[in-house]
Amino acid sequence: MAVSGALSFFEEYDLSVVTLAALLFFLIAQIIAAVKQVALSDSVTRNHIVGSVCIYMLLGLSWTVCYLLILELLPNAFNGLDALPWLNNLFNAMYFSFITLTTVGYCDISPTLPIAQFFVFMESIVGSFYLAILVASLVSLRLTQAQR
Repeated sequence: MAVSGALSFFEEYDLSVVTLAALLFFLIAQIIAAVKQVALSDSVTRNHIVGSVCIYMLLGLSWTVCYLLILELLPNAFNGLDALPWLNNLFNAMYFSFITLTTVGYCDISPTLPIAQFFVFMESIVGSFYLAILVASLVSLRLTQAQR
């Protein structure tokens, strides 16, 4: 946001890609910091479980920004998402991202280009494995600690 704000003096340029790239960098940095807090601890508390849910939500937001970046660079990348300014597509991209992350897939928005299909594929795999592996293992470790 600071980079975008500083560059807003150049109003004749569309800096949507810069803004989205900075936002994506910020979200990825927060995910890495949260994963270090959750995964590198000796014991599991409620905060670790809540942190793992927060990581899941941040993953959905990161994929949202990825889709918005793809849409800014390749306007025909998705069926169901119009080539509008990214703020106008934010809710629809977020909806699509979380539907894909949870692998529900209503098919009202779908990728058309191979790069978009790749990212959608990766998000669905990450979403499935994240819930199955990390969150389930944290909950089971917490239950084991509670029994001791």
